[in-house]
Amino acid sequence: MQASGASSIIFNGNRNIITTNGELAYGLFTSSAGANIVVNDAVQINTGGKSSIAVYAQSGTNIDLGRGSQIATGIGSNAYGLYANGTNGTATIAATDLSVESNGVASHGVYAANGGGKITLFGQNNKITTHGEKVYGIIASRSGSSVVIDGKVDVVTTGEKSNGVVATNATDTDLSYINLGINSSVSTKSINSYGLVSNHANSLIDAQNITVSTIGDDSIGIFADDLAVVNLVGKNNISTSGLSAHGIQAT
Repeated sequence: MQASGASSIIFNGNRNIITTNGELAYGLFTSSAGANIVVNDAVQINTGGKSSIAVYAQSGTNIDLGRGSQIATGIGSNAYGLYANGTNGTATIAATDLSVESNGVASHGVYAANGGGKITLFGQNNKITTHGEKVYGIIASRSGSSVVIDGKVDVVTTGEKSNGVVATNATDTDLSYINLGINSSVSTKSINSYGLVSNHANSLIDAQNITVSTIGDDSIGIFADDLAVVNLVGKNNISTSGLSAHGIQAT
């Protein structure tokens, strides 16, 4: 489903279902400035092809997924769950008590990108699960991009080189920012899969009372480098299991 220009698409009623099969086949797509898609209750979106993004907001557009929506992507690569692409301005996605499950190489669960991507998840029951190699649960990339959890989220990754939460590619102009709210959890279950990663100056992750667990060799709990920051407040629990799986590392 696509909205473009100054158009709006509004869903009323519970458990609308959208299914796409095929390459570059998006579930919800706002494609040009002024476009809006609003879900007043919940929607279930399933995609099944390579680069088939479930929820895609481009610059100058907005998508609101309502409460209790469910997102699932198939085994195709680069098939993100949520993607806010702010290349030429702000692109926003919001949801409450969202469930995302992504499958396939580099098919990130929640992705705010290119400086203007902004994603906000509300509520206490947000769940993000990824399967496949190099699949991050949450990523904010480039200065100005942000993912904010206004509540809590549970993030699980199961594939190799699949970090739980990543803030990256910031410059000196603005933050690449992730706020994980209060009492969230991040768990990774394979090798070379870090829990929290903040890299490059002006990349920042905030968390309060977070639980981070990693299982696998070289799977560090929390990692920051190149003047990046991870800011932990309150009572936090970090556990790792595996060869060279450090609890916290700063370089």
